[in-house]
Amino acid sequence: RQRLRASKAEPQHWPRAWSGVSVKTERVAVSRVILGGSTFSLSMLHALAVKFIYWRLKVPTASAGTADGLIYVLKRALAPIVLTAYMAFNVKALYGVSQGLKPWENAKSRTAKILDRIQYQTFEQSVMAVATVSALSLTNLGDYDLRLLVAHGLLFAAMRPVYDLGYPQADAAPR
Repeated sequence: RQRLRASKAEPQHWPRAWSGVSVKTERVAVSRVILGGSTFSLSMLHALAVKFIYWRLKVPTASAGTADGLIYVLKRALAPIVLTAYMAFNVKALYGVSQGLKPWENAKSRTAKILDRIQYQTFEQSVMAVATVSALSLTNLGDYDLRLLVAHGLLFAAMRPVYDLGYPQADAAPR
């Protein structure tokens, strides 16, 4: 009651006056809620995209947990994933050629550092994506079939270049 009386005497924003929360704490809480909502939204978008691709694929004749299942998944997902990594390497190489560098030389510019990071991380994530779909194709997927793994590989290949577009913006953000 004493806080409520104090808040009437001093006109303040009522949630802070009533709860005793500072402006900085309130801003941090609001930004966490926004970040959480954004993350949830992107996760739902990813799930919907995988589901869309999953239903667009034909039902496989191979079953999970067999060599035929592994071959089915790799025939459909390996090429797009490798193509994504190949494009990352070629973009970096073309940038070096445009700067007049030899293949073994590395530029020191901000763009070269960003392209290096994109190249390395795309390669690493491509290896992990192939390992994931390969390993999961040899396990029991329960109610799902091998289309889920193909959808995951195809979505990785399609969205990795979009993810790469965020590197320059993230690098320019103040820390």
